[in-house]
Amino acid sequence: MRWSGGDISRRPSSESRGRIGRIEKFRARARASAEKHDGFDEAVSAKLSERLRYISCDYGAPATHAAIRIQQDLDWEEALLSRHES
Repeated sequence: MRWSGGDISRRPSSESRGRIGRIEKFRARARASAEKHDGFDEAVSAKLSERLRYISCDYGAPATHAAIRIQQDLDWEEALLSRHES
């Protein structure tokens, strides 16, 4: 099956588009908040924005905290590897 953008199997799902929309809104709110303060730095803001994560979930569920911890560990490992490659 095809759609106007190509193969339907490659089209982003509505869930995926929703996640992308939420993270972009979250990043925009964070930036707007930071811009209100003196000393706003565009480069620092861009770097922070890349690292922001948005998780929509049940924060009372133990599985949520386990998933967050896994993501934090992966981010930490990625940061360490990028330092050694530089």
